[in-house]
Amino acid sequence: RMGRDSIDSFSSDRSDDDDKKNAAIFLSPEEVQDKIRDFNEALKLSFPSKKELRKHHKKAGKAWEKIADAVEESEYLEELEEKFHVPRVYMLWTGAAVLALVTVLSFFVRFMGIFMTRFLGFLYPTYASIKALISEDKSDDTQWLMYWVLYASFGLFEQVALNQSKMLPVYFSLKIIFLMWAQMLGGAE
Repeated sequence: RMGRDSIDSFSSDRSDDDDKKNAAIFLSPEEVQDKIRDFNEALKLSFPSKKELRKHHKKAGKAWEKIADAVEESEYLEELEEKFHVPRVYMLWTGAAVLALVTVLSFFVRFMGIFMTRFLGFLYPTYASIKALISEDKSDDTQWLMYWVLYASFGLFEQVALNQSKMLPVYFSLKIIFLMWAQMLGGAE
């Protein structure tokens, strides 16, 4: 049984410890000013100056001009533009949006990446294959037969390699790019 004296001595010991801890937590006004000054200096160093921002903005503008020139000179985009009667700018932005969407979805949700690549790699080629079989021209039959061989090889690769190791976050994006190349530009030949 504890007496009143032992409780008082316990509480007085505890308050001394609390005072020491509180003294270590609280800073003097000069120390606070030093901490604020150090923080502001670190903050200034972490962001570029206005001059550096202008310099990077000019570099980005020049890079964008090079990309725009390359798009205007691209023979592949010219062929697609003539084939589908859609301006190349719309095709590029649509392709970039689809690629970004698939990349994000395949990175966060493996099932969605598999679904999207199988959906996009199967829907149009099935229609085009049936259309090719009905036509008299045999070259399109060969093209779509080669496409289906490529498509099946992707399935085999996924079963063997991707189940044995961690999924690559950009694999499904690369697969879609490759399948679209094989579908639209005759890359399967």
